[in-house]
Amino acid sequence: MAEKNATIQILVILGAIGAAVHAVSLRWSMFRWDPTVTWPPFGNEFVLVMNTTLVVLGALFYALFLKWPVNESVRERRISVAVALLGGLWGMFATLAALVGRYLAGACFLTYQMKVSAPEVSLRIAFLLAIMEIGTYGIIETFYFLVPAFLCGALVTASVSRSSITKARPNPTPPLDDSEVTRR
Repeated sequence: MAEKNATIQILVILGAIGAAVHAVSLRWSMFRWDPTVTWPPFGNEFVLVMNTTLVVLGALFYALFLKWPVNESVRERRISVAVALLGGLWGMFATLAALVGRYLAGACFLTYQMKVSAPEVSLRIAFLLAIMEIGTYGIIETFYFLVPAFLCGALVTASVSRSSITKARPNPTPPLDDSEVTRR
């Protein structure tokens, strides 16, 4: 039971860190272009949908993708460079998946807006136009976030693994070998 609670606790911690990482990176990228922008901009539902989707999916995918490297480190009771690099790779994939989900949510929102304003437009055409518009500029944002996402994934894997290893129970005593059994 304690092991299940520890796994759930690691998932919650990874999800919270993933939400924070994506919210800070989103705010940093918006502030970089226009320092007068507030987050989220009030009255703009499209931007609110895009930002909220990124933060929620970032939390979800960080928890799902980084769970394995962290559990591997906790099970081995040490943090290796390979596991930290693997965590960086999975962190990059989590950010990429969150960005793709963000683009799909934005395309669905724009498709809905197009169908409301022009009901005679085909749903398929409206979605293709929306995803083409978002995807064109989204590629720039995707490449912009890949290196920081890798570094954040590696750092999060190492730090969560370290804190989980210190909280874990100490190793049980090793079994006695034959020479110690015969002496007793």
